Amino acid sequence: MKRYLFAVLFSFLCFFSNGQQRWENIIGTPDKDDFPSGVSYTIDGGTIVYGTDEDFMFLYKTDRNGNVLWTKKYSCPAYNVSPSALEENQDGKKVIVGSMGGDGWIMMLDECGEELWCRTYDNMVDFWMVDFTDVLIEDTIILVTAFIQDYNGNWLGYLLGFDYSGNLYWDKPVASYELDSLIADPAIVYLQKVGNSYFISGSCIYASQSHPNEFHGRYLFIKIDSLYNEEWLLPYGNQNYIGGDACGVIQIDSNEYRGYAAYCMGGHSFNSIFLDFDKNGNETRHKNIADSVISPNITFNKLVSLYVINDSTYSKYMTKIQRY
Repeated sequence: MKRYLFAVLFSFLCFFSNGQQRWENIIGTPDKDDFPSGVSYTIDGGTIVYGTDEDFMFLYKTDRNGNVLWTKKYSCPAYNVSPSALEENQDGKKVIVGSMGGDGWIMMLDECGEELWCRTYDNMVDFWMVDFTDVLIEDTIILVTAFIQDYNGNWLGYLLGFDYSGNLYWDKPVASYELDSLIADPAIVYLQKVGNSYFISGSCIYASQSHPNEFHGRYLFIKIDSLYNEEWLLPYGNQNYIGGDACGVIQIDSNEYRGYAAYCMGGHSFNSIFLDFDKNGNETRHKNIADSVISPNITFNKLVSLYVINDSTYSKYMTKIQRY
């Protein structure tokens, strides 16, 4: 019996869109447990679900109604590989990243899901473990974010650039204690291009401004400049002692951005939260989205993705599984 169902990924897609048909579909390998890592939209309006089953890594390509068009399984053994993110470019080529055997791992596929090349990032001998967390395909470069753990147990953030053949151009530290002595354990999770700027979102541990020896969990936003260097870092909530895992950023106007995240209410209860900041990385305001605002029957809400519609209206969609 299937115990891991993909239906939950899709049943929310049209929840906030009037006039669209809602649907759900259960896909997977019969008589095996599937472990989905995420779902990504494709240029034809469909989706790709990626993850591992009991044996290998898989991809399921669906049309816009959730019907499976093709399925691919790869030689990567499930015990050794953990896919984290997938991105498709305008030519239909796909790049998937994650970790393999403790090394950062990146693979390019053609429009039909056939493997073009596969690389592991194992040339940094000073580090114990590398995990690629997100990917963004640009015209001449593939950008990848990474967690890297050194031999002292410190977690570091990195941004890497690859060419279209999988060769590494450069790797640059972000949210590093070498750049900011007050930060620790940065979780570099999500990478976006917002307008002409790049943003990284996640979480970190950061020293209190009023008590430098006290460290608290913080939402993390990083702006990357045009040369792919860290422009500024914002450990959000330093004044109000709020913190958690930030999931992304949208642009409100020429001066202000809105981050979005989940806010822990205590125990396993979550509410969504908006985290506004200006173009220079200064906090402006934040707003918690209480369960009662959505429905009196809601006891848990967790914002995963946020899009701008008609310039000033916001709608949320579940577009990929929260990565832990």
